Order: sequence, then structure tokens, then C-alpha cells
Amino acid sequence: MKQSRWMSLMEAVANNVIAFVISVAANQLVLPLFGLTVSLAQSIGITVFFTVISIIRSYVVRRIFDGLLPR
Repeated sequence: MKQSRWMSLMEAVANNVIAFVISVAANQLVLPLFGLTVSLAQSIGITVFFTVISIIRSYVVRRIFDGLLPR
């Protein structure tokens, strides 16, 4: 059974909400190891930017693969 466009979007968003939380924490832990100090607000801003890109990418890839399924 094919996944609807709405469910593709919901899957991409759910995946990225989880990734968002992990990424903010990772920014706070990893960036200082490279000499980069960022505030929590900056970390959230950076993560928002990349999360939007990731949601779009996930949705497009899902739709491409869904289009490859036999009808």
C-alpha cells in the first residue's frame, strides 16, 4: 500500500523533531570540542535552519521512493 503525501510529511516531521532535540544537545556538547562556543539560542537557531532543510529533503526522498513502487 502506498503512503499518502500527508503521511510522508508526518513521518518526515516526526523524524526531524527527534533529530532536532538530539542536534541541539550535540551542538552544545560537540562544538566546544572544536573551539566553537555557542549559546543555547544560537544552537537552536543553527538547528532550526538545518531541520527545515532536512524536512524538505526527507519529504522529497520519500515521495521519489513512493513513486518507484509499482501501481
